[in-house]
Amino acid sequence: MSEPFQNTTIGFLEPSDLETSKDGKTIIKVSKENPDTLYLMMVYANWCGPCKMTKPAYAELSRFLDEQKLDKIRLLAINTTGELPSEKDWPEIAKQKLGVTGYPTILVVCKGSVIGKHENSRDMAGFLKTLLSHRDKHSHGQQLEHFKAPQR
Repeated sequence: MSEPFQNTTIGFLEPSDLETSKDGKTIIKVSKENPDTLYLMMVYANWCGPCKMTKPAYAELSRFLDEQKLDKIRLLAINTTGELPSEKDWPEIAKQKLGVTGYPTILVVCKGSVIGKHENSRDMAGFLKTLLSHRDKHSHGQQLEHFKAPQR
């Protein structure tokens, strides 16, 4: 099976994409640089069974957002089993800086900070529900209300 994230616009983060503010809070640089965009950020591990089951729906959401031109909602991913030397510390960084205690963890990010956690089902309907619950943080809330999760 090919990697579900191929041919998507999901942005992959490296440890250098996280900063610490003067007051000790974690800042996600891409979100800070695009304050009018809401991000979902999936933290996962390649060996994780629930992650493997979630990745196709997350990729489907990425393609859906692109097809609908909902450009103020973007997806990010952190692979804690990265193979590059710069990624070997991801599990500990994700735990310390993002509060990740299990995989997959899907966080809601806006203006550089984590503002929530995805608590709904890990499918299109659940992802859309999370995005709608944060409609005040992006300009696509009204458009999203008219969409139903695509049927497989």
